[in-house]
Order: sequence, then structure tokens, then C-alpha cells
Amino acid sequence: MTGHATSAGDRIPDTLLGLKLHGEGLSDAEIAEWFADEESGYYDLVEGHYFGGDDSYRYEYSALNEFHAFRHLRGEHFGTCLALGCARGDDVAELAPMVDHYVCIEPARQWWTDSIRGKPAEFRTPTLRGTVDLPDESIDLAVSLGVLHHIPNVSEVIAEIGRLLRPGGVFVLREPITSMGDFRRPRAGLTRNERGIPHDILVRWLRANGLRIERSSFCMVSAIRILAEKAGFTPSFNSPWYTRLDAFGSVLLAPNVAYWRGSTIKKIAPSSVFIIARKALNETKGGADGGE
Repeated sequence: MTGHATSAGDRIPDTLLGLKLHGEGLSDAEIAEWFADEESGYYDLVEGHYFGGDDSYRYEYSALNEFHAFRHLRGEHFGTCLALGCARGDDVAELAPMVDHYVCIEPARQWWTDSIRGKPAEFRTPTLRGTVDLPDESIDLAVSLGVLHHIPNVSEVIAEIGRLLRPGGVFVLREPITSMGDFRRPRAGLTRNERGIPHDILVRWLRANGLRIERSSFCMVSAIRILAEKAGFTPSFNSPWYTRLDAFGSVLLAPNVAYWRGSTIKKIAPSSVFIIARKALNETKGGADGGE
């Protein structure tokens, strides 16, 4: 029997405990049903739940991306950047000085455009299983910021990134690493199917596809946000000072990271991880990683 019993006697399934990832192993029909729910879920969320549908959408993670990832890529050049679920391109726009061309996989056509910060952009609709119609080893950079946790077959999408990246190419990702509550029930401010990806599982899948972790850092401690608000500050991941405060707290609280946060103490921990991974220069997979 799988799962663990709670104090109330009900059994927590392995997917909520982070021993397995909810959504893996679905059939084509089940994946189609999943995406029917998710296809415009994020667009509807930001336009309705967060910004009231008044066309006031604004990207909220510029300083966070810069601190944990983009600053570490300065000085490199990337011919083609594959951007997964990038909305109108705000999350990858700061990379434009380093990139020649964007290929963007984005389901919400409302956000499609032909350029991002002056660089040509080709927007495409995602395929059912996450394949991308590009040759092997044809991209230099892949970016997925808070996208994979909306996708059912995460392992297949990571494998596709591994196929597409040239040797030495870079994969930048940020994902929640908690269950994000009980995803069997409706949750305010979240789409129906989203759930975090267990950290150990995420690292294992990256390594299995020849992606060596160069940098890894936890972020997003909700307790720090709450304390900042009580102190009269407005916490924002567009703010460099708040981003640094959150990063410092994430280092201190890293030992408390857990997928299923069934107690208050477990919630006082970073909820997401930033990873910069580079494809190995040879075909040997599962080698040693650094930066964790």
C-alpha cells in the first residue's frame, strides 16, 4: 500500500508526498484532457484573479530571474533560445542582448508577437506530448520559468530539451518544489492541475538527459513575504533588495524544504528552485554535477 497516514487517519498518496510526480505516465487522451483545462488557465488567472481583467498585466519576476540566473550568463552568446510558456516574452526579454532568435512555445495566442526586445521571435503552439519540430542539437539556450509544473509529462519534456540542446548548451529553469497544497481539490489563485515538482525527481531527470547542474539555488519563502508586509513593505520579485533578502532566507531555511508541507513549520521554507544546467560536451549521461 502506498502513501502515509495522517493524524486524522486518511492516507496521503505518494504523489502528494513527492515520491512520484502527479501527471506522469498519462495516455494521450488523458494528457489532452489535462491541457484542455490548462490551455488558457494561466492567461485567465493573470487577467482575472490577479489583475482584474483591465489589461494591467505586468511581469513580476525580473529581479528574481536576474539574481538567480541571468547575471551568470552574461558574456555568453546564444544563437537560438527556446522559451517555454513565455507569455508575451517578458520573462526572456532581458536575455535579448545575448540571443539572436527566439522560438517560443506558448498556448495563449493572445500573447503571440513577432519580436521580443527587438530580436525576432517565432511563436508556436505546444504539441500534445511536448515535442518541438526542430532538429537534434539545434538550440543554444532553453528557458522554462514556472512552466513545467503545469505540464503532466515533465520527464518527456526534459528529455526533449536534452535532445534539442547542443553540447554545451544551457537550460535555465525555475519551478516550485512543493505540492502547492492538495492538488486533488480546487485552490485559490492556482490553475486546476498545477503542482510543484519534487526537487530530487527534477534533479534526477536532468542528470538522466545529460544536463549537468552548474548552479542551483532555492527561493520564494512565503514567511519572509508575510513578515515584509507586516513591516509595511511591499514584497516584489521585481525589487533587487527583496530578492536578495529572500535569497538569504532561502539559504538559511533550505534544510526545511519538503514537498508535502503538512505542518506549519514545514511551510517556513523556500518553495521554489532555480537551476542552471549545461548539456555535457560528450554523450555520457548521469555524470557528476556541481553547484548544489
